[in-house]
Amino acid sequence: MTAVWALGVVPAWANEARIIAERQIDTRVIELTISTPAFTAPTKVDVDLPMGYNDDPNRRWPVTYYLAGDTHHYGDFNTEYDGERLTRSFPSIVVSPNGNSGWWSDWYNFGAFGPPMYETYVVDQLTPRSTPAFARSRIAPAAR
Repeated sequence: MTAVWALGVVPAWANEARIIAERQIDTRVIELTISTPAFTAPTKVDVDLPMGYNDDPNRRWPVTYYLAGDTHHYGDFNTEYDGERLTRSFPSIVVSPNGNSGWWSDWYNFGAFGPPMYETYVVDQLTPRSTPAFARSRIAPAAR
């Protein structure tokens, strides 16, 4: 299946993630709530925007993904590591999804598969390549 996705053919379920809420956390930090069939409940993600993001609406930006470790969650990049300060001179959008100690993999679930599907969420839904909400944003083509 991965080879098919590499060719640009994405299964319909991969596009089912959608942003259902947005909250401004700080000057450059937005918290998104995303509904996806990869999880049994909506999940959250922090998006740190680079300095100057709003200055040029036509500029496209690369995206960096911060995947928290086993005992951390999406907000830790900003609360524990001062992500807004760390990214002050970093010319990229930083996306911090919630991992919920899921080891960033799709769970076998004793052969039943299905949620939680962390790998599917990050690789096939959250990245701009397959998520319509992010694909419409000003993200640099190199990041797609």
